[in-house]
Amino acid sequence: VINVGLRLISAVMNNKLQQIMESHWDHDQHAFIKNRSIQDIVEKFAITWERVKRWTTYPFAMVLLDFSKAFDSLNHSYINAVLMKYKFPQSFINFCMAITSGHIGNIRINDKSSEPLRLLAGVRQGNPLSPTIFILCLEPFLAKLKHSIVGIPLEANIFVKVLAYADDVTVCLNNPEEQHILSNALNQFAKASGLEVNKNKTILLSRKIGLYKLPFQKHHADKPEIKYMGVPLSPKLKLTFLKNWTKNLHTAVNLDLPLQQRALGINTYLISKLHYQDTLASFKQSEINKIALQMNQCFRGVGEENLLALPNQGGFGLMDIRTQTTYNRCKIIYKMLTSTEPHNWHLQVYRAKLQHRINYIQKRNKGSQILPWYNALVYDCGSLTERLIKSRTLLPHLTASLIAWFQINKQHLLPYTNESQLMEFFPQETRLTLYTTTKINPHFVPTLNGTVDMTYYNHGSKKHQLALRKTLMPS
Repeated sequence: VINVGLRLISAVMNNKLQQIMESHWDHDQHAFIKNRSIQDIVEKFAITWERVKRWTTYPFAMVLLDFSKAFDSLNHSYINAVLMKYKFPQSFINFCMAITSGHIGNIRINDKSSEPLRLLAGVRQGNPLSPTIFILCLEPFLAKLKHSIVGIPLEANIFVKVLAYADDVTVCLNNPEEQHILSNALNQFAKASGLEVNKNKTILLSRKIGLYKLPFQKHHADKPEIKYMGVPLSPKLKLTFLKNWTKNLHTAVNLDLPLQQRALGINTYLISKLHYQDTLASFKQSEINKIALQMNQCFRGVGEENLLALPNQGGFGLMDIRTQTTYNRCKIIYKMLTSTEPHNWHLQVYRAKLQHRINYIQKRNKGSQILPWYNALVYDCGSLTERLIKSRTLLPHLTASLIAWFQINKQHLLPYTNESQLMEFFPQETRLTLYTTTKINPHFVPTLNGTVDMTYYNHGSKKHQLALRKTLMPS
């Protein structure tokens, strides 16, 4: 048990460590780091996995590593060595080691305790500093891999080498020769840190699985009957997910609970899973409507308006999955236009793919000039817009995001005129390179007190709920 005082001090030390390491974290580690989320890594995985599936003649492989009891197995001597290597103050190192090593515990069964056991490995779960120490200890392993392998090539000269969310590490191999580099790196890391790979749960995805001799489970890229971060990867598993949705819904939601608590349970535990599933394999509108109907059936006798309205409006606050999905997709396009975060390379890939598709469409229309990708998003480009959203060559999630973007922002699109007017809202440096971020036209997105409302796409369902009716006030 960790007392309140230790938790408080550890939280302060963790905040300080995060500030020091902010510019040093590996760009492909997404866990426990400010401004990085599980959503980013799911999108990155989706892009990379799509490349492995489409390039049929290349022996690319993705290895989904599973470390056995990762948080419990980290060697204390290794933790100390890593902290020393980063040259942290000795007082800070002493604090980290004091909360991690030298502890004694016992096992208690049926009110009987075992003999005292000395804990020689692992970080204390429940301590705010433990997750940061853990990902810090993964940094040498990730750095060694990134300096040793080529990785899988994507658009705009981007090579994906590793994707990490805490101990969920995916290694991207360019060819079978790199499997030996991975094997040696894993052996060295296991000897140093105590973290060993569970060979029965580690999975290798490739179109050329016969070329890889690693002792892991192997799945052909066309039929990977697996999940990534809890999300089904194959169409077959997606159909199973939808088929079992009603069962899972009634299992997760206790129908004996009050209606408002039922709604809170669905909002908290189920809708997030739908969101990540939509990122890897976008739902059709008919599938979303069916899911919404099944959710509503958990509240028989309650009208949809009462169900979706917020509690202070006299409703139950259930999120509208249709609106939520649309706005979450819109956020992808909005980030394409505005993000300057270097670790979000998947946005550069989206920009490049969109530009390539625009180039293809415009070249087929003789006499049409090639538009920069960002102009196609903020101006009414008529037939070009229609052809973009009907494209089958773009990533499915990017296509779904484009449809949602034009649906939500139709009334804000500026009329398409000439190139000089198209460019006037964008800085000169953006005109020179099409794959970087751009300054969005302040007259385009909805504004708040004359400035761009950065949170416009964050809470779509809540805005929809607020619009249903006025907030109830006591008489």
